[in-house]
Amino acid sequence: MANNFLQKIDFTKGVKAKPINENFDLIQNWIDTERLHSSGWGIVSGFEFKRRGDEFIIDISSGELVNRAGHKIILDSSFVNVGAPQAIQHFEKFVLTKSGEINLRFPVYVPSQLKQINYIAGVQGELPDIKEFRVYDLETQEIIPLASINKQTIHIIDPEVNNGKAVGVLYYYASSHIDTITYNEKTPELYPKYTYGIFSSSPSLPDTKTFEDQGDIILGWAYWTINEEGISVKFYYDNRNVRPIYVDKDGNIYLYGKLYSKTQRRFIYFVQPEIPEPNDLWYDSDSNILYIWRQFNGEDFQWVPVNEHSTMDLHETKLFIPDENLTDEQNEKQIFIFDESDTNLFFIPRSNSLDVYIDQGYIMKDQYVEMVMLKEQDSNGRHLIVPDSAKYKMSDIIKGVGFKLNYALNEPTVVQVNVRHTIKKGKESGVFQRAAIFVEEKRIIYNEDSFPNNTRTIKLPTSYEYGKQQLEVYLNGIKLHNGSSDEIDFSEVLPVPTADNPNPTLTNKFIINNNIKLKYGDRIIYRISHYVWSYEQLESIVTNAQEGIKETKNLITAVDKKYKTITDVMEPAIQKIQNSVRDLKESTLNTDNFIKRSEKITKSMLADEVKNGLFKTMQEYEITVSPANTIYPLQHVLNQNQISFVLLDPYVDSNSKIDNANIKTILNYGTDYVYVDNNKIKLSAGLIRNTRKLRFMVISFGA
Repeated sequence: MANNFLQKIDFTKGVKAKPINENFDLIQNWIDTERLHSSGWGIVSGFEFKRRGDEFIIDISSGELVNRAGHKIILDSSFVNVGAPQAIQHFEKFVLTKSGEINLRFPVYVPSQLKQINYIAGVQGELPDIKEFRVYDLETQEIIPLASINKQTIHIIDPEVNNGKAVGVLYYYASSHIDTITYNEKTPELYPKYTYGIFSSSPSLPDTKTFEDQGDIILGWAYWTINEEGISVKFYYDNRNVRPIYVDKDGNIYLYGKLYSKTQRRFIYFVQPEIPEPNDLWYDSDSNILYIWRQFNGEDFQWVPVNEHSTMDLHETKLFIPDENLTDEQNEKQIFIFDESDTNLFFIPRSNSLDVYIDQGYIMKDQYVEMVMLKEQDSNGRHLIVPDSAKYKMSDIIKGVGFKLNYALNEPTVVQVNVRHTIKKGKESGVFQRAAIFVEEKRIIYNEDSFPNNTRTIKLPTSYEYGKQQLEVYLNGIKLHNGSSDEIDFSEVLPVPTADNPNPTLTNKFIINNNIKLKYGDRIIYRISHYVWSYEQLESIVTNAQEGIKETKNLITAVDKKYKTITDVMEPAIQKIQNSVRDLKESTLNTDNFIKRSEKITKSMLADEVKNGLFKTMQEYEITVSPANTIYPLQHVLNQNQISFVLLDPYVDSNSKIDNANIKTILNYGTDYVYVDNNKIKLSAGLIRNTRKLRFMVISFGA
């Protein structure tokens, strides 16, 4: 048992620092332990975000936090430069019709103006430079005059004159995204640290557990939105790592960062109240969780856990697709109800759980009402399903089962609903039949560089469990169905057994089946979610995740591919030498032409194939890149007898290292960089958000 008491110090023999410091250390440990045990770790106060003018710089106010060891840390105000959104150039071909209308895959974005185009000839807006946007005749290369541009819809002037012309449209697009801003005590010199978020028309907040596992304390999120007005940002603080309970020097109580004033203090309920007031507390003895009635995500009031950190949003998605076998009148245009089997979609009414999209466009919450199932039954014993209304008490409602548009659609179209569950407790009347842990959501652009010869096999950077319904795939916003028959849209690729793992469960590939039309420029969005059904499956998921997240696995794979190129060069030469030796053994040899053991082999004696395959030199050098440019000259000319490895330098700038600075990453040719004129390199714009250094390794062959 460790001694947890202060030492008695004898000063008769003089004052000595060691016992005094030991007592000071013990007292400090008491303070840290009590601070941690009484109120937990996390943000105490401060760390408010503000955009600096129209720049992509986020100013962060000073703040105070408690780390996981119980130490109090005070940080000065700072800022982070996240850079402008990534602009992606895209090209499409069309044959003009008499309507003169062109519908692009993406809204047109102008990098120089940092906004989407909204243009009416002679009335509103102006056309960007032809380097950023142009519509032209593919045969004559002449620019086609335009009447208007609205997001991705274009109308040309004189459509009858241009009817039947083949035209090309070269433009840029950019997607909204979320930046996660954190602090990590292991790398305090990088404060604040940010993680570039998901590219999506409606990005989801990243999984908080991923950051907490890395030791990050989440300060908040910046959600960048792109439209015709420009690029705006909204800051989110809900679900950041705030300290559960905090009392300031004036005796004011803060619950999860929110002031709980004396005028707001109420009794703690041990039975859930039917009509709670703001900041009422309710202790659920069944789940051992303390709840507070407050606004969540800045909107509707709901019960939010106080004394546990697992509160997070979980997303489920459903697409209502018109049935081609039905008429327009027969297809649903206003009321959308979940199937009885969609247990994962049922939600708690009035909890801000629904996000509705029509033709991939988000509609405001005042444009629809929730459909709810009442405890009241009809004459046949079926529960009534009605639009939610203030006349119903929460005690009258079983669950939310869908939504009703205020105004019916003009024609049948794709309607998407995202259901967001807030995990709070485990006994919601069978509403939550499973818990989904969001892992990853990313977009892939189907292009010729990454998928030559129209290959339909898609390889992902993240593994998932085969056959567990963890993978969702969307093509141009439309959800694809999983399976193996010709009627199914995509199929998961069975992992290949190995000697070390004869029964693999993880895979990172899927195939889009031939019944789906797939062309270059298509958007493929995938989502990987882990569903926890039992302790046994949870154990399996954790075990597989531990094996799959090893950073060296991907690095070794990449290095193996690069060095295979060297092997392919040398193996033919080695094979030729072996064949020559075999022929010599089988023939009558003339020893006059043999080389004696005492003699040396000179270069002139070797065949050209052997000399060309020998290692010659290796050199390394660095260049400095900045967001202002993507093309840089090399200090060498790329020849056939050279292999260049482009390595991401472990430095953010000349003075600051990043995490895991001893691990270098090999970039992918064609995706991250390409060679230009054999002595220049073009880098992906996504790699150059900050000034940094890149290191080049050049290996030469030939005697």
